[in-house]
Amino acid sequence: MKWSKYKLAALLFIAAVAVGVSVIVANFNRIVAPAVPVSVVRFESVEYGDYRLEFLGEDLVVKWPVLNGKPASEQ
Repeated sequence: MKWSKYKLAALLFIAAVAVGVSVIVANFNRIVAPAVPVSVVRFESVEYGDYRLEFLGEDLVVKWPVLNGKPASEQ
């Protein structure tokens, strides 16, 4: 019983933080109106086997392993 209360409290805390961040980013984009709107997380495919993850303006390029001409996820 204690663990279920703990899990529920942790889930509610994470949801509250996520909603707060979303509201802050939306208001920032509305008030400041930057040329490119700020997003918390953006994930896109750059090339075959390469993916770009942008988290709060910082970029991370991930190379997905390619086996026999196909990405590992399609094997």
